Amino acid sequence: MFCVYCGKKFDGAVFLCEICGNKNKLEPFAPHIKVRPKALSISNVAEEKIVIEAGSKNFRKVTLTNKRIIAGNFFSSQQFYLNNIKYAEYTQPDRSDFYRGGLVGYFSKKFFSDGITFFGDGGVKLFELKKLDDAVALLRAFYSVKSGVTPLQEIATMPEYSSGGFTNAILSAIENLSGRPKESYRNFLYDENAYLANVTFLRKPDIDSGDFEKGRSSFEAGDFEKAELAFKKHCDTNPRSEDGFIFHAATLDNLSRFDEAIIVYDRALAINPASFHALKMQAYSLYRAARHHEACDNFEKASALYCAAHSKNSDSASINAVFFNECAFGAACCHHKTGNLNDAISRFEAVLNYNGDDTAAWIKKGFCHYELGEYDAAAGCHDAAAKITRDRPAVLFYSAAARSELGIDRRKEAQDLFLACARSAPIDSELKAAAEAALSKMSDGTLISWLKKFFRR
Repeated sequence: MFCVYCGKKFDGAVFLCEICGNKNKLEPFAPHIKVRPKALSISNVAEEKIVIEAGSKNFRKVTLTNKRIIAGNFFSSQQFYLNNIKYAEYTQPDRSDFYRGGLVGYFSKKFFSDGITFFGDGGVKLFELKKLDDAVALLRAFYSVKSGVTPLQEIATMPEYSSGGFTNAILSAIENLSGRPKESYRNFLYDENAYLANVTFLRKPDIDSGDFEKGRSSFEAGDFEKAELAFKKHCDTNPRSEDGFIFHAATLDNLSRFDEAIIVYDRALAINPASFHALKMQAYSLYRAARHHEACDNFEKASALYCAAHSKNSDSASINAVFFNECAFGAACCHHKTGNLNDAISRFEAVLNYNGDDTAAWIKKGFCHYELGEYDAAAGCHDAAAKITRDRPAVLFYSAAARSELGIDRRKEAQDLFLACARSAPIDSELKAAAEAALSKMSDGTLISWLKKFFRR
């Protein structure tokens, strides 16, 4: 499989890409683990330069480089490669803001607080930046990088910028663009879901313990060494504290001490065997420790216990489908790891019953069909994923590989998909190289044997 952000090929169970630091979306990932990927220096990314930076309402800092847009907060961010963005449009601020601000507020917000919406293939909305510090500068820089130099007159003809204030906006754009690139400072790139600020799904325990509070504070701050000491001290003096053991185990997970975490989760489950949250959290630890059979049992038990705990409530809307979805996806991945492909397909289908737009489930289900030799079904799964995901290059590769196995009649389809993947994959990525290699193999008749080796688990 490939990293959907930078196109690196993963061999085996990889949870974080070592190149771009993003989460591998095709592996079950514990929501309680605060992932802090290694810092990346922009100078370490081949020929990547920062063009412009800006602040916005929904992100602390927006960085446009000559290859991607990184919209980041303190511990999380989104990133999008420019070759996956087809065009961008201005988003008008809320009109009520204009009236509250008076005439001066109207003009200042008109030129410096607009948003920008970015679109992919077929007009699919990718993401939106709200109330940017200077939307004019960012949009002009985007089109300058994306398509070469954009004449200022193109911005001037836009209805939003056809009246007063345009000169100031352009001067601001020129001033920002003329700044020297920040080549040496360290820029942290994270996946949008890689960092969660808290163990939000756990009830906030009412525990009057100084050690526990120290542990929670350190945990939320990401200082897991201090948190582990504090929670251990709390559990030593409070051996019946279910929440204490759960938080202690969660801290050990964040320190990648999974074998120890599994034992501590057992202490919590000995106190309360019906704790579906503890079972699910322990399942992630078991998965990371490559104990896939046990992890699968935990995911299934957690799902059943959660259902039983909520069955007395007649309001079906109160049942959290996300919990079932995560358990089903985790169990499906466990079945895939252990070679129980039909069971894996069944559980991936359960995920898709909860959320038909879960691209990871479509892709992994396609992998299972591919390994079973059901290439038409595999291609169908990847086609479904391609319709709903912005991670199209990797999905196009998988779909092309499946079609390649269907004989000469589907050769042209496979060739077109490999070509589309090669054109849209991140520059200098392993995904792009693989797509180009596949095209070469098609011409000399060795593609099928090459794919067998390529996808070998």
